[in-house]
Amino acid sequence: MVLTPATLQAVKDRAVWKLPDLLKREGVTPYRLHQRLADILGTSRTTVYRWSNELPDTLDVALLMAIIHVLREETGKSFTVSNLLEYREGI
Repeated sequence: MVLTPATLQAVKDRAVWKLPDLLKREGVTPYRLHQRLADILGTSRTTVYRWSNELPDTLDVALLMAIIHVLREETGKSFTVSNLLEYREGI
């Protein structure tokens, strides 16, 4: 498979970004997530609020692990990457 812009968009269309629902369910506000991520990654408030509503254009392991770290500390619960992101075939 050649990674053309159309191919990348097709892959992104199958991705389900679960962070918005997870934040609501766990009672973690985007503002609180921002405060904690800013300390870890230096992430801007605008960026975190965008992530709280839609799938980021790019993701890296450091970002996913930082979000999981913050969620674990804020809720006392265990989370994994699959709590944040899902790939669905045939969407």
